[in-house]
Formats: sequence, structure tokens, C-alpha cells
Amino acid sequence: MPRRGRSFFNTINLKTASEQADKAALKYAGKQHWYRAESIVLTENAFAYNRGAHMGVSQSIADGYMGRCEMVWTTAGTNRVCGRCMALKDTVVGHTDESGVTLPPLHPRCRCAIMYREIGDKKPTRRLTSPTMGDNVITVQPQENAIVYDNGKHNGYRINFELMNTKAYHDRFENLTKHKAVNESLYKQAIKILGRRSGTEYEELVIIDARTGEFLLENADWVGLEPSASGVRNEQQNYLDNRGKPYEAIHNHPSNSIPSPQDIKTLFLRKFQVGSTVVCHNGAVYHLEKIKPFDEIEELIKSVQKKVKEELMGFPSHKVKKETSLRVIEFLCRKKILKFKEMS
Repeated sequence: MPRRGRSFFNTINLKTASEQADKAALKYAGKQHWYRAESIVLTENAFAYNRGAHMGVSQSIADGYMGRCEMVWTTAGTNRVCGRCMALKDTVVGHTDESGVTLPPLHPRCRCAIMYREIGDKKPTRRLTSPTMGDNVITVQPQENAIVYDNGKHNGYRINFELMNTKAYHDRFENLTKHKAVNESLYKQAIKILGRRSGTEYEELVIIDARTGEFLLENADWVGLEPSASGVRNEQQNYLDNRGKPYEAIHNHPSNSIPSPQDIKTLFLRKFQVGSTVVCHNGAVYHLEKIKPFDEIEELIKSVQKKVKEELMGFPSHKVKKETSLRVIEFLCRKKILKFKEMS
């Protein structure tokens, strides 16, 4: 073949080789970018998970749901665990009341986590009091033990009936409202509700007259269908509206939680409802009294809940619900729209 012909074919081969090299480089670069992107995602997820878990446990300890914990380093348990992480496996790296404890991830793509092991007693549950609430919040803690909770002998919802009729528990209802007959009626209905719902996770609702304490209606439609839910049927609500007189509502909280955002919203959406009492299976009693109407209650709860969700991202829903209730109650009490009483 003439020299010019060989030169022409060499040029084509060089050009093809160059193109192939560029394609190979781009393909390799693509793989590297994908690997780096995946590493970032996995590492950031691990970072968020471990920080969120630590914040959740710390808050649960502060709220009295857990005791002091030691923090045990755990690995993924595979042959891919690095030497640094393997050296920390099953060791106590710190305690929840210490600052500066190293949390996973220890390196990119680290799959380690912290196991929290309780070693201390639970603290008393946070009280619903705030200097900004003023005189509209009353917290009462009788010296005599009035706990009606079974302390977990059977399950988390069972009532200790021997303590049901103690004077201290009765006294928790003594000043819930300004009407003695209403307070006595609320106490009697609480005994009945807790007696029927002991050992279950279901709620029951009773409505009484807000001036005389007369029994008006009850509803247990959600029992056996949906835990931690209660309400009235449409025909029952129509009866209360047509009656045109103030009434009080009382229902139980098997989970021993404070009045929920829904409890607060219902109180202000119902024209003739003036009060709402929550009786818990651990003996706590909460009472909300509507001082005056507040048409923006739904907007207030939505805005507060949105902010709380952003601040407590990764926390369990019950924590978000409780914090939302706390802030809404504080706002309404500060504006003298609501009175709140905690008897525990």
C-alpha cells in the first residue's frame, strides 16, 4: 500500500482511538459522579438518622418517658465493617447526659448506629406551666397519692380500681368549674368512663350540662374500631346545637396525654361547648375552659403544627402533637381566651 494510504488509515485509527478514550473517560467520570452522589446521600441519611434518634431519646428523657441511657456503638455486622468501627463495636461511647459524644457516621458510607440502653430512673413528666400563661393556668399536685394507674402490672392502660375512690382523686375535680354540681358530675362520669375503658386503648365521650351537671349524652362509637379517637354523631351534635345551652365534654386518654390539638379545636368550633375535661389512665386530670370565642382556632393550630413539625423533624408524631398543644394552650391563655387546669 502506498505511504499516503497507510498515513490516511493511521489517522482514522488514531481518531477512533481518541473518541473511544473520550467515551471511556466520560463513562468512568459518570460512574465516579454517581458513586460520589450515592456516598453523599447514604452518609447524610446516616447523619440525619443518628442525630434525630439522639434528639428523640434526649427529649423522651426530658419528658419523663425514659430514664438516663448509656450509648452503645453498634455496627452493620457484615464483613464490610471497617477497622475503626469494628474497634468501637458493643462499647459504651457515652451517656445521654454528656455532651460531645461522638455519633455515627464515623466516615463516608458508614452504616453504624447507637443503641440506647436505660440505666436510670425516669424523671417527672414536664408540667404544663409557663410564666407567660399568667393566672389562666392552674397546676395542682395533691400531697396524698391519687394515682389510679396499675403501674404496668397487666398492660399500659389498666386502672387500679382500689385507688379510684380515694379522696385525693375526688379532690382533683373539686374546682374544675365554678359549679359544684358540675364538678361532682364530672367526677362520677370519670369513674364510669375509666371503669369501662380500663385495660383498653379506646376512648369514650360524655356530655353534661355546664350549669347543672345533668347527663345529656354519651358516645362510644369508636370503641373497638379506632384507638385514641372519640366524638359525637351528627344527630347528637344537632341535638346539642338545637338545645342552645352550654355544655361540658369529658373523655379519657388511655395514653395519658394532655388535651390534643383536636380537643382544643373542637372546644372552639362548638358554639355551646364551654369546657373540655380529659381524664387519663394514670390519674391526671386536665380541664380546658373557653373564656371567649376564637374564630381563628383552625388557622392557629395549622400554623403552630407546621412550625413544630419543621423544628422536630424526625421526632415521633405524639411528640409533635404534644408540643403543638403546649404552644397553642400557651398562646390562648396569654391572650385570655382560654383557662387551663392541670390536676396531677
